[in-house]
Amino acid sequence: MLTVPAELNRWMAKEAYVEPRVGGRYSYGWAEEQTSFGPQHIVALDPPERLAVSWRNEDGTSGVVTWTLQPMAGGTRLRFTHQALPQKPGILGDYHIGWWEFLTGLKFLVEEPPA
Repeated sequence: MLTVPAELNRWMAKEAYVEPRVGGRYSYGWAEEQTSFGPQHIVALDPPERLAVSWRNEDGTSGVVTWTLQPMAGGTRLRFTHQALPQKPGILGDYHIGWWEFLTGLKFLVEEPPA
């Protein structure tokens, strides 16, 4: 779901692009990536346990989004972190809502195979 463009497109992306190597481009294909915010490049890749991606914030600062996967009985535990969020009033609520929607939707996509 994190490194296969077709799976990212099913989930949260529009025209995902992934170069699966450290330093490789990572894009959800969002128009906002070009002008204001979004993923940029892979900064850590340890398949299948971890993916970290640099993130451009709306205020021009950079952050890192990290996905860590841990196999467990009956499934997989996902730990998600978004470090260095922009310091702008109200922005945390925007990120909270956006990531919450993507993360809650993930469970249904993983349980439902592609058509």
